[in-house]
Amino acid sequence: MKNKLTDLFPLRTKVRKLTSKEKTDWKQFIKDRTVILSIEKINYICELYAKVFSKQVWFPEPNANPKPLIVMIDRLDLVYNNS
Repeated sequence: MKNKLTDLFPLRTKVRKLTSKEKTDWKQFIKDRTVILSIEKINYICELYAKVFSKQVWFPEPNANPKPLIVMIDRLDLVYNNS
């Protein structure tokens, strides 16, 4: 049986399931999610995204375009919902 996550992302994307601690933390993040993110939450998103997707950690510039963060959150939501 194929892994559900490999069906959701392109073949060249390395993605892993969330650990139980990461699931718990992400569930709390979803519960407390707001339109404006604190620096701590932005750092959390970037670091978790890098771990789950085997990427180098990237942090956005202050007051930069929020699109990359939105994409990260959407992809982490997909992983969370399919883990």
